[in-house]
Amino acid sequence: KPLDVFIGLEPTHINLRVRVEPADATVTVQGLSVKSGPSTLKVEDLKSRWVKHGDSLALPLKVEASKDGYVSHTTTIYARAMPHRTDINIKMRPAQICIRCVSTEGIVIEDAIDVVV
Repeated sequence: KPLDVFIGLEPTHINLRVRVEPADATVTVQGLSVKSGPSTLKVEDLKSRWVKHGDSLALPLKVEASKDGYVSHTTTIYARAMPHRTDINIKMRPAQICIRCVSTEGIVIEDAIDVVV
């Protein structure tokens, strides 16, 4: 009689839908470039391992968004296997640097001019 063999089949693809503001920002998932809108990614390309997340398995993925003049955004999402789709919504904020005049004691000098760059 042949031996019973269990073969564990891992999911091979995940579905994502990315929305980012501003729309022309560069978005990467695990270092792979993705565009705004729906996309399907191969699990083997993502170089991540399935983990238990809630009551199911999910793939932890690092998502990064960047654009000149905006604060870069990095987050980790947990994507489930197809047919489930993972939605990512990123709203980036404009980068501002505020320069304040402060005395050596750390007190803000009120009559100095604040500059936003």
